[in-house]
Amino acid sequence: MIRSVIHQNLTDCNPNRLLSFFYWSELKTRTALKLDLNVLSLVVVFLCNAKLYGRAIDIVGRMIRKSSDFGGSVGSPCDVLSAIDSCYRECEGFVCDGVVYELLIDGYRKMGSFDEAVDVFLCDKGVKFGHSLRCCNALLRDALKGKRMELFWKVYGKMKETKIGFDVYTYTNVINGHIKENNVEEAKRVFMEMGEKGFSPNVVTYNVFIVGLCRAGRVNDAFELKNSMVEKGLVPDSYTYVALFHGLNAKKRMKDAKSVLLEMIGKGLRPDAVAFYALIDGFLKKGDVEEALKVNDEMIACGNQVNLFSYNNLINRACEGGNMIKVKAVMNKIIKMGMQPSAGTYTLLIEGFCKRQDMVIAFELLDEMKKKNLAPTVVTYSMIIEGLCQCRKFKQVNSILGLLQERKVWRSEKGA
Repeated sequence: MIRSVIHQNLTDCNPNRLLSFFYWSELKTRTALKLDLNVLSLVVVFLCNAKLYGRAIDIVGRMIRKSSDFGGSVGSPCDVLSAIDSCYRECEGFVCDGVVYELLIDGYRKMGSFDEAVDVFLCDKGVKFGHSLRCCNALLRDALKGKRMELFWKVYGKMKETKIGFDVYTYTNVINGHIKENNVEEAKRVFMEMGEKGFSPNVVTYNVFIVGLCRAGRVNDAFELKNSMVEKGLVPDSYTYVALFHGLNAKKRMKDAKSVLLEMIGKGLRPDAVAFYALIDGFLKKGDVEEALKVNDEMIACGNQVNLFSYNNLINRACEGGNMIKVKAVMNKIIKMGMQPSAGTYTLLIEGFCKRQDMVIAFELLDEMKKKNLAPTVVTYSMIIEGLCQCRKFKQVNSILGLLQERKVWRSEKGA
């Protein structure tokens, strides 16, 4: 009966009055009406026809929301679509502009039911209309974010099948889709097609393509693209520079990577600590402690905090290279920065001097460590013993071993 009343008053009834009747009847009938997809469909179609989209959203939500009161879903996409299609066939004079279907798609998307949202998009409807580009781009974007590439290409295929025109955002999404599947050549083809169709790539488009080229190891091509971007009056942003930086870093082109970082700083952009740490690590792996220290200084100048782990890494690499002057310089920086060297820091220093058979400084560091209430570990004493053995000072070795047994250092650490 309620459905009949609503249906008879669709064409000449005031929307607010009809909606009030709907809510009143829902209150009176309680659960029965909530489960009637046909009634809900009539109301939502009526509201969309009256362009009351805000109110229609609430009704659409009821149609697809899982209801704890009834222990299940109100309706699957097929059920909901069937009910809406029936309404349009029954209601003469109501023109479908597709908004009701897009509200349905958005409803599923917002509820995290992306598969259902795509199902609604892909289903053939009983009425003819064209989906808006906004809706299509939203589905493409969500599919990329969720790494749902199979659904991404289904949406893309439906867009081509129904001849929905692309815009800059669509092309950017499609390029990104190819990049995520490591298909750089296809991404390049779409990028070229974009220009041929009269669409100018924006900064985001360039960045997506630059990232893809860098991941594919085509860093030189990425730089050419960046230069093309500048020639067209676009300004590279942090994302552009970071992509180029990581591309160079992966190729172990450390000096070029540093140049990109410095150019970025010169443009007023601020690299994050991750980029600096990557560059420092790259120089250290090449044994270039001096350059690593320079980058460390740049990092501090840009306002990034340097942690003790990073300094310990610098000390470790400098010790491995036997550059004890640089080691002392790093130690001085730690103290100057107001940091407290850890037991690990001292152990690295002691190891470095022991390997150079400079036992005088090694023991000085051991004493300094104790004065700062930092307990030497088994590793610390092992380095000392190894250094003494290399210097053939076996009496001192026996003396330290006796001291350790007396203090039960070996047992306590092994037990721990």
